[in-house]
Amino acid sequence: MNLAEIEFDKDDQSLFQIDDLSLKADAIRHSILPRLNMLLNHAILQIKTVYDVEVFVDSHITQSPNFRIKRNNNLEVDYKWAAAGMSGKWQREKWLGFNRQDDKPVQILPFKYGIVLLERGLSFKIICDFMKGLSAASYAKLIRFHIDFEKEIHPLCYLAEAKPQLHWEQGCEPCAPFAEHYQWMIKNGISEGFTFFESKMIGYPVTPGKISDLIDQFVILYPVYDSYLQIAKGEKIRLEQLSEKLNTWLKQKSKSERSEEAQGYSGITEQNSEMDLQKIKELAGLRIKVMPAIRWQVFQRDLWKCVACGRSASDEVILHVDHIMPRSKGGSDTIDN
Repeated sequence: MNLAEIEFDKDDQSLFQIDDLSLKADAIRHSILPRLNMLLNHAILQIKTVYDVEVFVDSHITQSPNFRIKRNNNLEVDYKWAAAGMSGKWQREKWLGFNRQDDKPVQILPFKYGIVLLERGLSFKIICDFMKGLSAASYAKLIRFHIDFEKEIHPLCYLAEAKPQLHWEQGCEPCAPFAEHYQWMIKNGISEGFTFFESKMIGYPVTPGKISDLIDQFVILYPVYDSYLQIAKGEKIRLEQLSEKLNTWLKQKSKSERSEEAQGYSGITEQNSEMDLQKIKELAGLRIKVMPAIRWQVFQRDLWKCVACGRSASDEVILHVDHIMPRSKGGSDTIDN
């Protein structure tokens, strides 16, 4: 499926509100999760392009809920979420930077990086899942990373429109510097069941354009997740190297977008090179959007059909509003114009 064909609409939102738990679970499994996994696949391909890393060397795909193929009993879980993401592979002799409380080898990592759909909308987050067994020192390594690399992390958060989730109680004020929050977490043993970072929530309808932006932001924050993996392996963090590659990609992306805009403008200029100034003004007037309230009234008056060809949205056309008398000739934004 092409990325431009994926969206989440009001029907997807209402799915989280229904009382039939089996129906909800089946819809999440067969409709929501496949689309989330498609978004994740696009993001992973883009991560490869931007950072030249192979995600599946250290990570595997996770999804939640993780349904059993067959159910022996009626479903009793009321799912309020659907998520597709990545986490460290289940493997021995790999996560040597972490320790368990019982001194057994670490096979499972507690953190995940995923795209999440809720009743409120779509976002992505890095979470430290509810998982028992790791030592407090292992969790402290992750939290100290945020202190040591604060200057490098915060620009990524800004570009990704994601914010760190801070934790405080007695002994740490809400407006305290970030380092104090993280030090408080270490001191008080806050280690399980919290979110490290969460992006801005995209409300319904979640359109393809918004999804494309979210994937770009997901890719931008990837170096933070990669740093967690490096810590878990006991290897050197490569945040700065990945950030340099990200800078290169962002500059190329910006240059490409400016070039496309310039080409589009040039095309319009060449197309209208022989037109007189008055005609160009008329075309400019046509491109100015009519106020939304009037636009809907015009569509309603014309029975949601094109007055030129008679087609409607059911014919897979997009309706537009145009002026009869152009603004450049004194035309107004009233309904009869």
